[in-house]
Amino acid sequence: HDLKNKLVIVGMAAKRFASVLKRHQVPESLDYIKIIQSESEESLTLLESSRELMLLESGEYPRKDVTVDLVEMVAVKRDQMQPLALSRKVTIKFNNLAQKQRINFMADRALLERALENLIKNAIEAENPSGEVRLTLQQNMAGFAVLEIHNGGRQIPEDIQRVLFQPYVTHGKESGSGLGLYTVKLIVEKVHRWQLDYESNSDKGTVFRIVFGPLT
Repeated sequence: HDLKNKLVIVGMAAKRFASVLKRHQVPESLDYIKIIQSESEESLTLLESSRELMLLESGEYPRKDVTVDLVEMVAVKRDQMQPLALSRKVTIKFNNLAQKQRINFMADRALLERALENLIKNAIEAENPSGEVRLTLQQNMAGFAVLEIHNGGRQIPEDIQRVLFQPYVTHGKESGSGLGLYTVKLIVEKVHRWQLDYESNSDKGTVFRIVFGPLT
């Protein structure tokens, strides 16, 4: 907490100093001030993410449950991820095979949105150009709601599959902390007590599957 406060102070001081330099027309110094601001903001974000991850790992994250309509959320996430998909010439399709207009759950909306965004983003980035990412919502034999996120890109290498949900594991990306799937696993299974699994092979590509609660 003390470190966070100090970073906030550094960022605010840099902003005030930048306004002073701007009035006195010192453009070169402004560049350095922008670097200080940027680094302090990134440090704050990293610090907050680390704190949140610790709470998720310990099971002490304070869930903020609200009623979430899964059909609506998946449709919204599909629309929000369209720009990324278009930039990679990938199509996203959402199929609601559960044949229900609404599927309501009590969940932490922010955490569930983050988990879906991560899985959909990964699928888009793994898909081949002109390929298709499919979001399929259905009901399994036990009556549980299931969301599958499928891409037909290359198989996840077997050595990566063995450690896929461990922290700091990343594959096929130029950047990334390697905490994405690890965090998704915590959100789905530790925080919400649902189930997350996947399949990946050279014939069908990769599908991540979230099994929620029973449909009502």
